Amino acid sequence: MVVLVNNAGVMPLSYMSDLRVDDWNQVIDVNLRGVLHGIAAVLPSMTERRSGHTIDVASTAAYRSASRRRRALRHQVRRPRDHRRPAQGDTRPARS
Repeated sequence: MVVLVNNAGVMPLSYMSDLRVDDWNQVIDVNLRGVLHGIAAVLPSMTERRSGHTIDVASTAAYRSASRRRRALRHQVRRPRDHRRPAQGDTRPARS
């Protein structure tokens, strides 16, 4: 069985008006691209075996009230990986 654990994340805090673009790039590189590269590394093996799991670890800060930008990024990362199976509580039919 293949298991991927996404356990890296950064969130430097500053006011948007500080324009700390390097910090924004670091957040995107680690929190978003890191997850995507990890999935890309294990997906062929999971597909071949027709099984596998991803475990996404986040700090409690990921669940606190945040700006729309951070909520949108978090939503993309936390979406279910298996699109054939609807998310818990999702009433839409599963894709075939």
